[in-house]
Amino acid sequence: ADGAAVSTVIRTDSVDGPGVTRRVITRRVVRMAGRSVLVDPRTVWVCLVLMGLVVAVGCWSISVGDFPVPIGDVVATILGGGSDEAKFIVETLRLPRVLTAVLVGAAFGVSGAIFQSLAQNPLASPDIGGFNAGAATGAVLVIVTMDGTSLQVSLGAVGGGLERAAARVGLGAVQRLHGEPGIAAHRHVHRAAGVAHHAG
Repeated sequence: ADGAAVSTVIRTDSVDGPGVTRRVITRRVVRMAGRSVLVDPRTVWVCLVLMGLVVAVGCWSISVGDFPVPIGDVVATILGGGSDEAKFIVETLRLPRVLTAVLVGAAFGVSGAIFQSLAQNPLASPDIGGFNAGAATGAVLVIVTMDGTSLQVSLGAVGGGLERAAARVGLGAVQRLHGEPGIAAHRHVHRAAGVAHHAG
């Protein structure tokens, strides 16, 4: 039925010896238009609180500066009201900056989650695989050899990061051709560290 709670028990090994650690995870099944979605109430509440904090901090960031705007006027301007001066300051100067920061932060979060999922390691980060060093190398090469524009430097950084990724994938392919296991955790870390060292 709608709203049914689901509990699971995860069996693990304790430090002292084999044992059972019970962790009850309560979720609710939401059925809408013939589809079912498994919802974790705790995750929903955490997301709502974080969204509220983002909105509050964003309004505060918009209100401060060389030309302060009261938070009430900020909210009124975002909702379609406010004076012409407030509209210019909020909608033209400050709101795009806040939205860009939120979107960039979300992109970093999603990319980090994808990278950690692929690496099967919650501590994995792009610098381990040499992406940061490769991107920096590509950007520096464009600046030194071409005196490139900002767009060219950005493309050089992307190219350097992709080159490091291709190098790591190539090393993995060579290992598989020689009959070595796929992406074991320690091999993945060692290969990534080697690529990062080479890029540096």
